[in-house]
Amino acid sequence: MGGAAAGAFNAARQLGSAIGVALFGTLTAASASSAFYTGMRLSAVVAAACFLGGPVLAALSRSAARSAPNPSANEAS
Repeated sequence: MGGAAAGAFNAARQLGSAIGVALFGTLTAASASSAFYTGMRLSAVVAAACFLGGPVLAALSRSAARSAPNPSANEAS
């Protein structure tokens, strides 16, 4: 089972990298009419938002998981 999990993780990581490169390339090319640096700045802002949003989502999901009732704890008693 560990090999399947590692394979799924690697596939998700590679897919995320490909989507990220495509997204930031599109943002850069879309603003090429005004200036290259405008697109790069927009890409950097989006990347920073994703970078900072990840830990926030992880913290929220972790606190939600802690507050959820544990049905197996009731069965043990």
